[in-house]
Amino acid sequence: MNDSFEERLRALKPGVLPEPLRQRLSAPPARRSSASRRIVYAAFGLAAAACLALMLSRPGNEGSLPPASTSMPSFAVDREQRVTGLRSLAVVTDESNQRWKLVEVNWVEEQTLVSASQPLTVQLQNHHRAVVPVAIHFD
Repeated sequence: MNDSFEERLRALKPGVLPEPLRQRLSAPPARRSSASRRIVYAAFGLAAAACLALMLSRPGNEGSLPPASTSMPSFAVDREQRVTGLRSLAVVTDESNQRWKLVEVNWVEEQTLVSASQPLTVQLQNHHRAVVPVAIHFD
């Protein structure tokens, strides 16, 4: 395709890099210390544990059971919540220049109902997803 703008771009000659910029680009990349990595991993682990504790401490939407009668079996209930996946989405900076890592948390809430009078087991699963901001601290 013959475009005059592209032809003008091809005709331009590259400029000369300033010496300070050339030195910074040619220097090996700075390595982070292992201590700062451990702090970031510890902060992420603590934030994930806090999110998990918050999810487990929230009361569920338990519906009221109708009054027991002779025709209706009684059930024993077991509830469990577990995290099924964590996925890093992005790192953002807020207005106070604090950096946040956005993490998608997937979890399953399971209810197992076991009949006391019949050989019957019912398992209900509710899948949940939330985006959780995790503060990032660098030393």
